Amino acid sequence: MSERASQAIHAWAQALSQPMDVERFGAAMGPNGQVRRHGWGTRIDSVVEILDGLETITAWAQGANRHSVFVIESLQAEDDGTHFRARYRVEILNFLNRGWWRFSLDELGRIAVLWHRADALQDPAMRVATVPED
Repeated sequence: MSERASQAIHAWAQALSQPMDVERFGAAMGPNGQVRRHGWGTRIDSVVEILDGLETITAWAQGANRHSVFVIESLQAEDDGTHFRARYRVEILNFLNRGWWRFSLDELGRIAVLWHRADALQDPAMRVATVPED
């Protein structure tokens, strides 16, 4: 595993957890970095938004919930040797979800391109109530 990849993705998680501290984003991502965000529901496997450049990405992050805490749960290198995949967990007050980030690094060890795909959220209306048996 690349130490540079670990440092970059942990810096990214810290930046998202403290989005008002815009300098943190520069430690994680290069000035020409790109974030490719996946959609929700039927579009979860499709990129629906591309954010180009550190300035655009930092501005986008300012809209994040100030109580967000992102934690890296696992990190692995892909077989191609240039991409990495991190499993993350996000907690926002009483909300919890997970997802993955796939990313590559620039020549300085910062994130060059990052794909952001959250896990599908379970619709509360679709949950089946269970009744305990006597």
